Amino acid sequence: MACLLFGLPITGAGSWLAWSLHQQGRREIQQRLQSVFHQQLKLDQGKITVMQFALEAQLTAGIAKQYLDEKAKEFDATFNVSEDGEIYYCFPTVRF
Repeated sequence: MACLLFGLPITGAGSWLAWSLHQQGRREIQQRLQSVFHQQLKLDQGKITVMQFALEAQLTAGIAKQYLDEKAKEFDATFNVSEDGEIYYCFPTVRF
């Protein structure tokens, strides 16, 4: 019984620590993706392809596409096709 009473708080503290580290890791990943996203938009004047983003952010194509699709909805981006058939997102940019 004593092991149970002393083990529960320790287990709870360990679980809380693991959850906190997991959340911190997710925040860091989100910040990194946001940074890569903004850099790519600046470099190509609001145009970005899934392949560009996937390579820069070190993501699979599926995850990169999902991220860009979410951003496209958020910022009302459009899609265009280049002369060589490459599909790219066009995000509205502000010029000063």
